[in-house]
Amino acid sequence: MKDVRRRMLAPLRRREAGFASDERLGEALARIERLAGGESRLQSALSAVKLDRQQSGSWRDPDAVRRFVTLATVLYEAGRIGFEQYASFAGGSVVSLYEHRWLDGCYDEQLDPIASQMDAIRREHGLDSDQHWARGDGPPEHSRLEAQYDALLDSAMLGTLREFGLDDLARLKEQDAPHFDECMERGRRSTFHGDEFSAALRDIVVRFEEEAGRAAAAGAFAAAVASLGAGVEGLLVLRCLRSPKKAERIARKLPRKDRPQRVQDPRAWTFSQLIEVCRVAGWLASIDVPRFVVDSGGLVHRLRVLRNHIHPSKMAKDRPWVTIREQEFEDARAVYLLVLAAVDRASPT
Repeated sequence: MKDVRRRMLAPLRRREAGFASDERLGEALARIERLAGGESRLQSALSAVKLDRQQSGSWRDPDAVRRFVTLATVLYEAGRIGFEQYASFAGGSVVSLYEHRWLDGCYDEQLDPIASQMDAIRREHGLDSDQHWARGDGPPEHSRLEAQYDALLDSAMLGTLREFGLDDLARLKEQDAPHFDECMERGRRSTFHGDEFSAALRDIVVRFEEEAGRAAAAGAFAAAVASLGAGVEGLLVLRCLRSPKKAERIARKLPRKDRPQRVQDPRAWTFSQLIEVCRVAGWLASIDVPRFVVDSGGLVHRLRVLRNHIHPSKMAKDRPWVTIREQEFEDARAVYLLVLAAVDRASPT
């Protein structure tokens, strides 16, 4: 009888034709080869840069910069660093060289005639040599020359990036300069502000919000709900970190089966433990609606259960054959917004 039932279960969804075609498998193998090749090239690239670091002024040496770009590229290709770190390491070293060249007068032949015209306009308007208009506040002719000056500098920077083989970063700066600047800053922060946990977590939560919106717009509601669930978890961690002593005190009093092993560190708690601590603390207060009083903690647990369906075995066990659709996403977003409001409103007691 069981065999008969199984034979009735024709696939409801079939994998798209060509998903695992020979061409795609070849592309996959090429990427794996690139990862493996990066690991094999890493040691020699590290050794070369280590020697350069022992020399003062290496940032002005194009050969030393090229070796550092090679190291950053190898690290990225080997999967050791992310794109933003690659942009900061490789792009930052090249931009630093470009700035040294600028200060050393390498671009004066193109820049000086424009600078002289801007100086003349400022003198005509009664400004001293050390006085300048705020950007965009000068006469139209001065603003036009200022834009021309900036365009030449941008062109020089792009040329320097391409000189060192960073065509991908040059294209990014040309096509989306704000995103280029953000990538550089993210890479810098990953190096110099890696210990700023709360600030990094707040940024991650906002990115989960954005990814949930993009996923939902594409109809990927399971991914959207998973992102919102991760965002709520981040919000609860942040709330516990704002009142660490109270959070620890409550965590110690939870039933043994719910109690975190490391009660002093909310970063190590499970989603369920975070919900219970925040609920007992009053940070997830009940919500009064016209006909009901809604338990916020219960709502967040519901979102947690939905988020956990990202695990395929759990979904096959708890929700076989059932998909996550727009209604569940809208429910999850409503819970997220309520938690966001509650966490922002709760005082750090």
